[in-house]
Amino acid sequence: MVSSAPGATSGRSPARNGRGSLAASPAAGLSRQAQAALAVLRVLLGSVFLWAFLDKTFGFGLATPADKA
Repeated sequence: MVSSAPGATSGRSPARNGRGSLAASPAAGLSRQAQAALAVLRVLLGSVFLWAFLDKTFGFGLATPADKA
């Protein structure tokens, strides 16, 4: 077992971008409102694809027919 110094981290290294420097968060520089808007957009887009999958899988019959597309 390896002992660590008091106050040391759990042994995990921070994310690196391949050049040795720390990678920035994808949301770095965005306001809280922009982050919230992107989060809502992500959930809504995910629900569209989830609904399409569930409709096709279980045959709810609510998909758009080809002639109306």
